[in-house]
Amino acid sequence: MGPDRSDDDPFGREAEGAPDAADATAQAIAQLLRDHILADTLGAQQEYEVKTMLRLNRRDWRYRCSVLRHGEELEEEFPPIVVDRTRVLLPSTELTDEMRTAFAGEAVARHRALRQQVADYLSLFPLPRRRLLPRVIISVALLCCVALGVVSWLWWPRPSSLPPHLVQWAINADTYTLQADKKFTYRLPALKIVPPDLAVKITVEPSGERLDWLNVDPQQSSISGTAPSLEQDKTYTLVVRARADKGVDSQLRVALTVLGKRGAPSVLSPPPSTPEQDAILGILKQEKHKKP
Repeated sequence: MGPDRSDDDPFGREAEGAPDAADATAQAIAQLLRDHILADTLGAQQEYEVKTMLRLNRRDWRYRCSVLRHGEELEEEFPPIVVDRTRVLLPSTELTDEMRTAFAGEAVARHRALRQQVADYLSLFPLPRRRLLPRVIISVALLCCVALGVVSWLWWPRPSSLPPHLVQWAINADTYTLQADKKFTYRLPALKIVPPDLAVKITVEPSGERLDWLNVDPQQSSISGTAPSLEQDKTYTLVVRARADKGVDSQLRVALTVLGKRGAPSVLSPPPSTPEQDAILGILKQEKHKKP
């Protein structure tokens, strides 16, 4: 869970990453460009796997992020994220290293957002008990706990059972595409609230720079605004939090993609390179020289 935000400012801003984080991102993008796959394992027994597959050719220009448990894909709990821009490529389009790097960087960002979502999901459950004490001591401790539980049940007054305060989005992730210089309205998915009259606070935190052109309407459960033309061909990950008092908040991650005026991202004019992309290109050149 991120730092507390004020009521007047529903947006958050992540702290700038250290140079080590930028190097790690560059290494991840270089690995994805080289192997066309990026995978991370999570869980007490490493049973969860976040995997991203990348395809970079004229007939198949896309990536897919998914979550697996014991080798089986969890489509209901974590819907796969598929971004396919094959139809955008023209026969005359030259596939450059800058285009491949930018697309792989977007895939790595989605991969890490999904990995964080799985980590947040696993943090809600306790880890398995580690056997650090001898079995005899553990058995005695368990017997004491059982005895205390019996005494509490027989003699202590029983509190009234109240339903837990539960707030849960119907889905964990979603995607939305909008056009620059055109007003849009994104309706948030259904929200399960227990009890029904529980007050819920909804906030939105972009995973990067602050987006002043976004408006949040908790009453209408919607996000609206007009993206300026400078935002076209960009994708932002919005973390929508639904929080209630005395309850665990629920997170919804929305991938917000801004298209150009023609309705599709432009691949003919790639954005200027960043220091991170320059570092990635340097890694790629070093690997090319190492090949016999």
